[in-house]
Amino acid sequence: MPKSILIADDQDFVRSLMTRMLQQLGFNARAVHDGREAAMALKFIDGALILDQQMGGLTGLELLKSVRTGETILERGFPVLILTGHADMDVVKLASELDVTALLTKPVSKAQLKDRMSYALTRKIDLKPAPTYAAIEVPKAKVEDLPVTDAPMPAMKRRPKTEDKQTDGRKSWVLKGNCEADPALAMGDGRRVHYSKIQPGMMLVENLYGKNGALLLGAGTELTEDMIGRLITKCESNSTAEYLTVVQANRPSSSESS
Repeated sequence: MPKSILIADDQDFVRSLMTRMLQQLGFNARAVHDGREAAMALKFIDGALILDQQMGGLTGLELLKSVRTGETILERGFPVLILTGHADMDVVKLASELDVTALLTKPVSKAQLKDRMSYALTRKIDLKPAPTYAAIEVPKAKVEDLPVTDAPMPAMKRRPKTEDKQTDGRKSWVLKGNCEADPALAMGDGRRVHYSKIQPGMMLVENLYGKNGALLLGAGTELTEDMIGRLITKCESNSTAEYLTVVQANRPSSSESS
């Protein structure tokens, strides 16, 4: 029987994408939108937990800590993977102290997911005593009270010509061509780009919401080819998501990555 994997992430689009990739890899996937829902769904899984660190209810680290201290119905060594970003070094440090099974770096590719799942399902953790984990302080989930609306974006002035713009070391993506037919609209730290022109390597500057107000993708998400295919489908049916504000994501140079 395929292993059942539970995904907890507050971004609707990420949950959908992760579910699809896990199913393609031969797993049964169940997705919830925050840590508290994940805690209530533990009885339905026998494979692994994939937890976003930044979500409501309980953060990924809070739930990982609960598993390692024996406060859940799962065995203390149950496989737990944490979703994090490149720059979340504090999260990485705390996750390591809590003996996280593996880390998944956003944006998650299918190849990365396959590799981490294979590792997580075969790794045996040398557990510390429960009080050791209990003494580790982890950040608590923050209560966000942000208004969610599907109201159209305010009208922006069109620029007759488009150029590349340098912004704090980042090169903004700007559309080229006929401005009237395919406008590039200046907005803050990025450029408003029609969804049909989105390319891998672009990063969202603003949160992207669906028709029902659910968060699809959060600001700072770097877009991959897998994401873009499903993102276009969402945007086609949502007039408020016709244009997305993006910049080119920072990428280490060959000398930095060697």
